[in-house]
Amino acid sequence: KGKGKGESRRTVLRDELEEWQNKTTPMLMAICRKPPIDIIKQFVATSPETLTQKHGRYQGMVAIHFACKFFCSKEVIQFLVEQRPDSIIMQDKGDRTPVHCMLSNFDSKLPRADVLALLIRSEDDDTGTIYSPVAMQNNVKATPLLYLIQSLNGIDGSDPDDAAERRNAAECIDVYCSQIPDDADAMAIFNEVAPLPPWALHRVLRHRPVQRKLDEMMGQSFNGTCIARKKRECCCRGLICSIRMTSRN
Repeated sequence: KGKGKGESRRTVLRDELEEWQNKTTPMLMAICRKPPIDIIKQFVATSPETLTQKHGRYQGMVAIHFACKFFCSKEVIQFLVEQRPDSIIMQDKGDRTPVHCMLSNFDSKLPRADVLALLIRSEDDDTGTIYSPVAMQNNVKATPLLYLIQSLNGIDGSDPDDAAERRNAAECIDVYCSQIPDDADAMAIFNEVAPLPPWALHRVLRHRPVQRKLDEMMGQSFNGTCIARKKRECCCRGLICSIRMTSRN
């Protein structure tokens, strides 16, 4: 009786594996193992369509989603973006862009700022088209900013041992916030920054796109003086306290 159950389980696993293999490509399977760049180049040279071939089972992800989710090297990410600059705004079945995946990767690590920059803005040299996923939402209405913020909450703002992580996190904030578009939803931005630790919030408020959105919400414009910056930060903190209180209620 036990043997029959074991055999039945093996049959199910074998069928699942066969289904998985039928719905994937060799390159996607290779990316899961974080291959060197030469392997990926060979796949693309042989079958360029693998760049945009969707996985039939894993949320309709394409190669760059997998590369981000499995935290592949900068060289692999850069190559995939160069081959298809528009891939950074491709969405899977959960409406996730590659940067959504990178900021919620399986290694639970914050990427280096130079890697994040590759996924925040790209340009097609042939057409001059610029792509950016900064304001794009997934199926739970979250932009990549929310996942960036969640990655920052585990970093101590004063611990000397976290100094290197803080530097990289600050650079990631700079990369992301510099690309926030003028038509971004102001309230959505401040709902997402509400959980930020103070050291990270101060960094976010240095960026003009964020300042413009705060000015828009507060109904006034602050100039660039030190006093004005402090007023803006106080207003932002008051707004964030209100958001937190509302979410608790």
